[in-house]
Amino acid sequence: MENPQRAALVYAGPVRRSNLTELKGLPGQLAYIKSSSIATASRAVTALRAGKPVTNYEDLDDANLILISVPETAIARITGELASANLSWRGRTVLLFDSLCDSSALGVLGDRGAAIASLNWSAHPQRFFGEGDSAALKRAKSLTQDQHILVLQSKTLYLRAERASRQDFYPVLAKSVELFCESGMDKATAEKTAALLFSESIRAWLRAGRRLLRTRGVAREARTY
Repeated sequence: MENPQRAALVYAGPVRRSNLTELKGLPGQLAYIKSSSIATASRAVTALRAGKPVTNYEDLDDANLILISVPETAIARITGELASANLSWRGRTVLLFDSLCDSSALGVLGDRGAAIASLNWSAHPQRFFGEGDSAALKRAKSLTQDQHILVLQSKTLYLRAERASRQDFYPVLAKSVELFCESGMDKATAEKTAALLFSESIRAWLRAGRRLLRTRGVAREARTY
């Protein structure tokens, strides 16, 4: 008989504002929740409608998956505490959920034999993406169920690309609108014009790709931007 899929959650923060509810397979597997206190863990149990609060890491012994969802500043401490706990890591999966860090942050547990990976939920576009050990990502699929996991070679590069497409893009759009306004347009018209031109530029890029950078001196301008 196969071992049951039993999961534990090590958690900090307000559950209702997290993406844990996107893990449709989690409630059916979640057996234990460990947090900073029984009261905090109990609130997570109520919010997720699954699991039971525990006080010690050793209480997670029969969970073959441990999901870590904590602030970035707490990851090193939590992984250190788990590594020091009286737990066997062979055959166990550890997932870091919704973190900017990749699976290397769980390296101390990987060194002890755990299969490690990171898993994130993106609302725009809606999808899971992850990286790490293939065995850990396969186990993660039982949490995401029918939702596909985009498997990455580099989470760092993915997040850089995401930033370039969002935060780094906004100043360019703002500058375009500003210049249109200075040319004599009202703000609403300037915004619509900039949005239309950027949309056309995106479509052109999707058709021609980097060839656009080799035409009309664009490559030279791009290097000096």
